[in-house]
Amino acid sequence: MTDAVIHYLPASHSATASGSWTELTAGGCPAHSSWSRNPQFELFPSVDEGTYTVTVRLTPDGSDAPAPAIGTWVMPPPDNDERRRQQLDRNTPTSRSRFARRWQHHHTVSLQRRADGKPHLIVAATFEPGYVGAFELTVASPDDTGLRLVPIDGGEEADDWELDDPPRPDATAASSTFKSGCLGVIRLDYDYPPAAGDIDSPLSYDYKVIYRVVPGLTFCMCMSGKLTPEVDEQLTIAVEWLTSRGVSGITGDCGFMMYLQQCVRLHERTTVPVFMSALAQLPAVCCGYAAHERIAIFTANSETLAPMGELISDECGVDVQTDRFIIVGCEDVPGFEAVAKGEKVDVEHVTPGMVAKARRVVLEHPDVRAILMECTELPPYSDALRQATGLPVFDAITCCNFFMSGVQDNPRFGLNEWQERFDGQQEQYEYGQNLSDAQKALLVNTCHKTTKW
Repeated sequence: MTDAVIHYLPASHSATASGSWTELTAGGCPAHSSWSRNPQFELFPSVDEGTYTVTVRLTPDGSDAPAPAIGTWVMPPPDNDERRRQQLDRNTPTSRSRFARRWQHHHTVSLQRRADGKPHLIVAATFEPGYVGAFELTVASPDDTGLRLVPIDGGEEADDWELDDPPRPDATAASSTFKSGCLGVIRLDYDYPPAAGDIDSPLSYDYKVIYRVVPGLTFCMCMSGKLTPEVDEQLTIAVEWLTSRGVSGITGDCGFMMYLQQCVRLHERTTVPVFMSALAQLPAVCCGYAAHERIAIFTANSETLAPMGELISDECGVDVQTDRFIIVGCEDVPGFEAVAKGEKVDVEHVTPGMVAKARRVVLEHPDVRAILMECTELPPYSDALRQATGLPVFDAITCCNFFMSGVQDNPRFGLNEWQERFDGQQEQYEYGQNLSDAQKALLVNTCHKTTKW
């Protein structure tokens, strides 16, 4: 439930309510079925039309941990008149903000007073569910001296919501923030709990993503670049399966899959773009800067990237062994050793060390103009590096987004409403899914029977 104390400040045309995310109400972003559990507030405008700024303020906990990513939505009221936290259609917001890692987050929206007298609903959420903490929500307006802000209590019904069976949003809603197209991801025979931002987390995308494991394709085999005939056959089957599902592009969940780039790209049934590594976008990044300006390439381990120099030159036309590139190994960042161990990475714990490393690189090499995150488990830190260094940061997700943007409608101009929009509901994925029983028997990983997200 949300305990709230309301303070009205008519002189400044604002109202403030205190709220909190608890174990029950920390629902995360709309990609989670628990999103509607987030704290909700009723906003009653007193003028026919006005501009309103919604501000969420959190108190830093005093540690070095970064602020959680937070965002706000302004939603239309539900059809019923009950004053309790509502199940909401996440695809029909009046307005929404972007998520940002800040202790104070602002979102400005123009609103009209409804003829039926019903309020607008405001939802405050963190990107990941489970963040517990208090916050203040303020709505201010230069136009509305009589606005009212009222927190909504969850009610008993909220306690009984089924988290795994959310309401299905309208896939064709014009206000949808999700995009069309489907990304196919080839996975190693390796399982781990991915963080949001990781290429193996469906939460990293605004479009549909499907996964296919290649039985026997271990990390060590991928790093060597040499497949056994049996694994090569399974890779071919995986490409055929993804192609049959109508994917718009194919990528991989390991930077060393650059070794597989040519094999997948030349498959007889592959006509979609293939970008098996974040390095596939390196030529475009290089083109954006002068020859004397440098690019830092962050990798999980600098020593293991070195043998790929010739391959990168062949595939990308870029020689990363020249002085233009600074290879930065992250193997010594505290907490990041979990990647090598196949364990869950504590992103908040690792972030300060990753930021410190980036700042050192920029300090020692002031001619660095951009950062490219080569490892597929590095994107969760990209935003922190962008904020800390002021530099553009490219990673596996920006690479996927670039290629996927080529098949997606741009709603701002040209022909619109010619594609079916993704409804935001990613398929629940279980490791080894989409394999036959015979193929599952070939899996090397022993955890595939239990891991889901």
